[in-house]
Amino acid sequence: MPSIEINTRIKLFVDATSTANQQLQMTDMTNIAPKFNVYVIDHYKKDSLQLSLNNAYNFNINRADTASLGANRLELVFKLDPQGAYKLLNFTGKISDRNIVLNWTTKNEAAYTVFTIQKSMDGGKTFTDIGTVTSNNSGIYTFTDAGVDNGLVSYRLKQTVLENEIIYSDLVRFSFNAADANTFFVYPNPAAAYIQVNMPKVLKGTAEIRIISLTGKVMQKIAVTSNLPRLDVNTLFPGVYIIEAKDANHNVIGQSKFIKL
Repeated sequence: MPSIEINTRIKLFVDATSTANQQLQMTDMTNIAPKFNVYVIDHYKKDSLQLSLNNAYNFNINRADTASLGANRLELVFKLDPQGAYKLLNFTGKISDRNIVLNWTTKNEAAYTVFTIQKSMDGGKTFTDIGTVTSNNSGIYTFTDAGVDNGLVSYRLKQTVLENEIIYSDLVRFSFNAADANTFFVYPNPAAAYIQVNMPKVLKGTAEIRIISLTGKVMQKIAVTSNLPRLDVNTLFPGVYIIEAKDANHNVIGQSKFIKL
C-alpha cells in the first residue's frame, strides 16, 4: 500500500470466476494512523461505507455486467479526521539520584509512531539521539538518561508520526550537579508552570512545604508525602520566592530560592 496522505485514493481490482456475493474485509488497521477515516466507495452501486467503523463491505459481482468488476468499481478513500490526530499531551522530567527520568503522555499515537529522545549539552544548539521508544498504544511512556554529566542539559522529544511527519516537543532543561542528589533543591529554576522539589531526607509521615515571597508572605502551603513533590506555580506572579520544607516534627529539612517566570 502506498504511503497515506490527506485524501489518498486507492483503486481496488475485483474479479470472480462466476457471479457471486463477495466481501471486502479490512483485517488489520493498526498501521493506519487514527487521524484517518477509511471509506470504500462503490462506483457501481453508488454506495459508500466507513471501513474504519465496519471492517467489511458486502457486494455482488455479476459476470454478465463488466461494470460490476475490474479496477473502476471499488476505491479506498482516506480522509483526515481532526479528532483522531496525534497529540503530545505533556513532556516532563525529574532528577533521580544521578539519573534524569523523562516522562511523556500522548493521544492517538499509531503502532508505528516512534519517539526519539534527543539531548543537548550546549543550551539547545545541537542535539544527540540518546534513545528510541516505539509506540505501544498505551499513551504513557518513560525513558531514563543514566549517569548524567554535570552542567546544563536539555532534552527534546522527536516524534515520527508518519514517514513524512516529524514533530518536536518543547525543551525540558536541567542544571545538573551530581552533588545536588543529596541536597534540597528545586528545578526547573527558573520555572514557568511547575517546580519539582528534591528533598534529601526520607519522609516519615507528612511534610509541609511553604512558598514564601521575599516580603515574608506565605503564598502556598502544601502537605506532601513524597520526596519528589511536584508543585503548580502557575498562579504566582513573576519574581523570586523562598521555598521551605518541614518534617512532621516541624523541623526544617530544606530551604531554597527559585525564580518564577
